[in-house]
Amino acid sequence: HEATTLLKPLRPLTKFISIKGIVFLTFYQACIIAGVAHLGVIPEYCTLGWSVEDMCEGLNNALICVEMSFAAVLFAYAFPHTDFNKDSELVSHLEDYKYKTLREGLKDMLPHDI
Repeated sequence: HEATTLLKPLRPLTKFISIKGIVFLTFYQACIIAGVAHLGVIPEYCTLGWSVEDMCEGLNNALICVEMSFAAVLFAYAFPHTDFNKDSELVSHLEDYKYKTLREGLKDMLPHDI
């Protein structure tokens, strides 16, 4: 629970969902396209001289290009440039948690009841 107050200004859930969402959605999209090709939904005569595998790869790449334009908007919200201004709340919040030495940081991370 102590990490909640430390991480709250960083908005970790928004960042986590935006990154993981893109990774998983593009993976499952590729799986679905490969499954559709395996089922024979894309006939050989509609591929304009390319193989079905090439058509699937091209379709997946084209869809990823379109999706990344939407991801860019999401990333602008999840990772705003204003977080890194000197006057931002995040920078001042992180200043409170800086350690002068690695030993101080590790000592604070270890359990106190050992």
